[in-house]
Amino acid sequence: SELDLNGYGATTADSDKLVVDGISYTFPVGDSVTLIVGDNTDGSALFTTACVYGGPSNTLDDCGNVTAGITGGGVSIGAAYDFDNGFTAAAGAQFTESGIATDGNDDSYALNLAYTSDSYGVSLTYANVEDSTGTTDDNDTYTALNAYYSFDNGLNISAGYEVGDLDNAVANADETEAY
Repeated sequence: SELDLNGYGATTADSDKLVVDGISYTFPVGDSVTLIVGDNTDGSALFTTACVYGGPSNTLDDCGNVTAGITGGGVSIGAAYDFDNGFTAAAGAQFTESGIATDGNDDSYALNLAYTSDSYGVSLTYANVEDSTGTTDDNDTYTALNAYYSFDNGLNISAGYEVGDLDNAVANADETEAY
């Protein structure tokens, strides 16, 4: 049989080749800690975002936690701690493959705190995203607050708000972004 990967990173000449777009290894350390390392993996892979939506767009299915939940990087590491009472804490980092944690490269670091239960949840995510556009090295910061509530009849509601402080914003421009 032939594996058709056209449209998934393979050209017509390479349609019979499997293309791996990322690899990661997640493993437990004790009963409450989980670690992840990966290439082309999200630095926020272990984050708990209080959102019950799933959908076709990042803004909707992340409930507005678009940039604070660092995604789409090269090399990523992360850790999560489950307090076993609904509370979780996580940290993640994402690096460009040309230089891990070096000056002049766009690295991202983020923290996540969350409380979830069967009927409601809330999460707070903070990220520092290096932005070395042009001749300056700027650190853009993003904070996202998310929450959900699940009704007894099966209906759910989720909400999220993210604010960004952009170091490289023009002086007379609004320096915040909201999603």
